[in-house]
Amino acid sequence: MLNKKTTKIIVLFFTTIMLISLILYQKYNNYPIPDCHSAVKIQYLDNNKNVNGSYLFSLIPNVNDSNYVYLLITGEMDYDNQKYFISRKFLINYKKQDEKIFARVKDIAIAPSDQLNNKISLLGVPQLNQVFLVEIKKLSDNYYIFEENLTPLFICAI
Repeated sequence: MLNKKTTKIIVLFFTTIMLISLILYQKYNNYPIPDCHSAVKIQYLDNNKNVNGSYLFSLIPNVNDSNYVYLLITGEMDYDNQKYFISRKFLINYKKQDEKIFARVKDIAIAPSDQLNNKISLLGVPQLNQVFLVEIKKLSDNYYIFEENLTPLFICAI
């Protein structure tokens, strides 16, 4: 039979191992937003005006802060038969809640070449402080699907 000192050492050892395991799990098991790209095409009617467009989404994790990701949108929009070039960078703060990602647009940088200039608020172009609740599902090693309320938004390729 073990003496009290040996028993305390064994219990302390296993407790320490469990705590280290828990800390490592929390540190390295963050829900990642992948570094990926997607071509997106939109078409809808806004106040009896046709909106058509295609643009490239690029998601780039922030290497300085794992709670932020950059979303780059570059493309061309046709609003009421007038073409606009769009080029914007969004800084998005996010955190995991269960299996979902709660995200908020914290900053928007509009390139000088952007012709939209906030004249028109378009669906699919995030606004400052806009909130998203999305789910990211891995389809394969190279593809992820982004969903909002079980509705697919886009498929992103690594």
